[in-house]
Amino acid sequence: MGLEMNRRCTDGMCLMMAGARTFNLDLPVATILSNPRHDWNMLTAGGRLRVAREIDVDWKKFNQDNFLFSHCFVPGTMVLMGDGTEKSIEQVVKGDMVVSHTGCVRRVTAVMIREVDEELVVVKSASLQEMASTGEHPYFILPKGQASCNRYDGKKCVYGHTGRCKKNECGDNGGVMSFVRADALAIGDRTFLPTMNKVVDVGFTKNQMRLLGYYISEGGLAKDDREGESNSVRFHISKLEIDTLGTEISNLMMECFRVGTHGTIETEEQGGTTLSFASDAAYAWCEKHVGHIANQKRLSEDVMFSPPDMQAEMMDTWIKGDGNVDRVKRSIRLSTASPFLASQAEVLFGRIGGMGNIYEGVNPGGPTGRDKIFPIFQISVKSSELGKLEGRYEFPKFSRWARTGQRYRHAACSVSEVTRLSRRQYKGLVYNLSVAQDESYVVNRMAVHNCTIVASVELEDDGHTIKSACNELVNNNGNAWSNEVLLSTFKSFVGGENYLEHVQVPELSKGKILDAVARPVHFKGARGEANIYYIDILVATNRKHDELVGKIASGELTTLSMGCLADYVQCSKCGKVLGDNDPNCSHLDNEMLHKYIDKKGVQRIVSELCGRTVMKGGKRVGDTKSCKFIEASWVAKPAFTGAVLNHYIGDISKEAAKILAFPTWKLSEAMDDIFKLRVADRAGMLVLKVARTELMRRKHEAMIERIIR
Repeated sequence: MGLEMNRRCTDGMCLMMAGARTFNLDLPVATILSNPRHDWNMLTAGGRLRVAREIDVDWKKFNQDNFLFSHCFVPGTMVLMGDGTEKSIEQVVKGDMVVSHTGCVRRVTAVMIREVDEELVVVKSASLQEMASTGEHPYFILPKGQASCNRYDGKKCVYGHTGRCKKNECGDNGGVMSFVRADALAIGDRTFLPTMNKVVDVGFTKNQMRLLGYYISEGGLAKDDREGESNSVRFHISKLEIDTLGTEISNLMMECFRVGTHGTIETEEQGGTTLSFASDAAYAWCEKHVGHIANQKRLSEDVMFSPPDMQAEMMDTWIKGDGNVDRVKRSIRLSTASPFLASQAEVLFGRIGGMGNIYEGVNPGGPTGRDKIFPIFQISVKSSELGKLEGRYEFPKFSRWARTGQRYRHAACSVSEVTRLSRRQYKGLVYNLSVAQDESYVVNRMAVHNCTIVASVELEDDGHTIKSACNELVNNNGNAWSNEVLLSTFKSFVGGENYLEHVQVPELSKGKILDAVARPVHFKGARGEANIYYIDILVATNRKHDELVGKIASGELTTLSMGCLADYVQCSKCGKVLGDNDPNCSHLDNEMLHKYIDKKGVQRIVSELCGRTVMKGGKRVGDTKSCKFIEASWVAKPAFTGAVLNHYIGDISKEAAKILAFPTWKLSEAMDDIFKLRVADRAGMLVLKVARTELMRRKHEAMIERIIR
């Protein structure tokens, strides 16, 4: 989150931007009235609220100092990487590129590891592997109630497959995706898989892409001294395919590399033929973009980010080489021995507007002499989910509406129905990732979010030198907060104002910071490991600010920046403590963010530590009055773009929202009418309490204005 520090400031508005690099924000949006905590409890009828977006808020639990937002996954959870392959979460390292819930490719800025002994939530979605996570980890979902047709007959939405869908240009049912905690998921909710949307056109031609498709399915590389070339590209096909695939492959090789086949190699026992093309250029090109070992083949980023139209050509020839068209089941099954290609194939089907499901099986063995058993991956695609390949293969016509099943396309992405939820005890290491900008990633083909904010740094025994593992936690302006200072001052977040773009005028406050909690994290950095703390906060924005709330609700505005006042700062290099009126030391004036090597040969960083530590009872603790966090602002361009909205506490009822907009005379009349009614349902009680609280707030403000006058 972007942090601001105000020290030695003359007019109170001189703010120095300081953006923490690796953390984002856990920020629900809620209605705030006059007294945040009191009014919140009134609105939630006793302290617990089940809101539209399926997020529970329990103040008694939330306010405990040891409450943790422990969002994590167990080892073996597969993360979707930026090149379309998958990697186990424990193997992901800082700097890796992953796919976020927006379909963008983002950089991993931090890897968090900790040990737990607790009950995990196990989520199983249709056609996907089950996944275990801590209960608080948010999943990006389409709620169960929005999975039916909301515009016509209320039946299961078939997403664009009927005549009336096409007539009304309706490709989805208007459902809104949102982040929901694992322990708040319900059977029937839909988990979400984004389509990778990055496009980089490096100039592949249609013929080159078609040749790549054949090479993926049938190709290999070999050393060859014929025709004056040292290497050759070989295609292994059936004898029955010589006049079809063989002819097209030969034409493509001639078109792309000006080389013809120098002969065929008959493999009688396998019933096949090998076409061999001697070409160093073709060898290098195929090696670069695909590789040559069957179970290790993977597509280059140039191929994965190519325009979808070009990728469709490659998928077409890939299917012709390694695909099986089942006209009875009206589907296509694509096979590969490479887990990397299998993952990339599913991503590619999404990019061309289709959808595939991966199934892992075992090859029972090959012909004589090749009877080794090895894994085989199959990508199954329905005839209705071929995207840009639709119409290239013949299938019987549908006699009725297409069945979408439990996993299907939703708008430009795909969703999968939650079919089973369970719990299991787990003891061991769990992992989480901090991801630049979106702070989200995709695990086991489900989009999830991360929840972190401000971080501390761990100091050496001298009380001012930052451990080298924490160098990267110093923000872009050179500010940092030690464990001791952050733990002793983070509660000052509570009660802080919520502004827009740091316009720090109390009358223009948009809401309040309702709570803050500390979370211990074992941080794994580029230069080692350290024990630090993250701070999560809960921000409430008043719904009377219609335009601002609309931008937050629509996703147009998702980032925040925070303000901090420091009465003291300390130089991390020399340890000098500076008050408001003290001049900086030479290090803070001239060496901020510079790296230096200490006497032990360890690389350190020069930073301005906000706040100060003191010795108390033989132990170093933070000075509670040396640092204060004063506000959180919605900003379009934060100092750190990773501070993004995570949870969104849903709308109060439309009736309650209307009442908040009433003029005072009309609100009084409405109250009179409401009190004449017997309110039995929860929605009615909410309207009554909102109206009563709003009227009391206005009377209170009017009284204050009279006293001031």
